[in-house]
Amino acid sequence: MIDPQKLERMKEKQRLRKQESYERHLKRQKEKNPYLRLNEFMEPIRFSNRSGSHLNCFRVGINNTWQHEFRKFQIFWALRKQGHNVMTETIFTNGKRADIIDMDNGVIFEVTFTETEKKLEEKTEHYPEIFEIRRIDATKEFDEKMLL
Repeated sequence: MIDPQKLERMKEKQRLRKQESYERHLKRQKEKNPYLRLNEFMEPIRFSNRSGSHLNCFRVGINNTWQHEFRKFQIFWALRKQGHNVMTETIFTNGKRADIIDMDNGVIFEVTFTETEKKLEEKTEHYPEIFEIRRIDATKEFDEKMLL
């Protein structure tokens, strides 16, 4: 007869292995199917931004400077030329707003013109962890290599 504690440990170990296997399966599926990945990036975005056709639509933040908006447009244009799906002025479910999101790679581009590093850090600390955050300085000349 098997020890009940040993049996429980074996069951728990088996359950963990099954869960790990399922997570590996999901990861492989997301790598194969770009729509599953896109859906994962859409999840933390406020429903009003997901509905309609805000994907690949350039939206202007009227309270931003002209330089900020122009740099945002340059980033948007470069990403679209590369065939990426993009969202601008996206609002997350927690109410925070991102300048530009590359929805294919899960990268948020935050454009700074007059913002300090501290202010940018405060702004981005509440962004969903699924996204990588990159800062683009609007005071410097634009180069598409900034997006890599």
